[in-house]
Amino acid sequence: MVMSRFVVASAAAVLGVSSVASADFFIDQPVTVIGAAGPQFGGTSWGTNIAGGTTHLLGTSTTYPDAGFPAFFVVVTSVVNNINSLTITLDFSNFGPGDFDFHAVDITGLKQDGSIIGVTASQGIAQIFDNGNSIHWDGSGPALALNGIVTIEITQIPTPGAAALVGLGGLIGMRRRR
Repeated sequence: MVMSRFVVASAAAVLGVSSVASADFFIDQPVTVIGAAGPQFGGTSWGTNIAGGTTHLLGTSTTYPDAGFPAFFVVVTSVVNNINSLTITLDFSNFGPGDFDFHAVDITGLKQDGSIIGVTASQGIAQIFDNGNSIHWDGSGPALALNGIVTIEITQIPTPGAAALVGLGGLIGMRRRR
């Protein structure tokens, strides 16, 4: 009887703590992608609502024309690896990235609950911002001229159900060892 009360109390505590995480990453989730490059040619931009750029839907590929030079473009492709992991690829191959010293990309609308906990990039620097809801990436034109593909890996806090099960399993395991 004591064991079952312990398990019920532990489960309630784990569920309460894990409720800080929210929705999973999902196919067709809309996100905003905005890119900028410069300072050469007065700088330029591309992305959602720039030069006809649309909202990116996770799990798809979107082509964004350059605002100042429409013949050049960046392709953004995303893959939802699982409910807690996302890969975004930025392809600058058709953009002429070496023409600019600096590149920056903001990906917003990924989360609304601050649950992004990890981000890495194959080159440049990727950072979590907007209180764990969005990603900012900075890169150099010379590096992109050598390799125009950037892969960004994003992870979030596990969803409440998954966290509760893992926590509950650990608590039961600890209790049985005593």
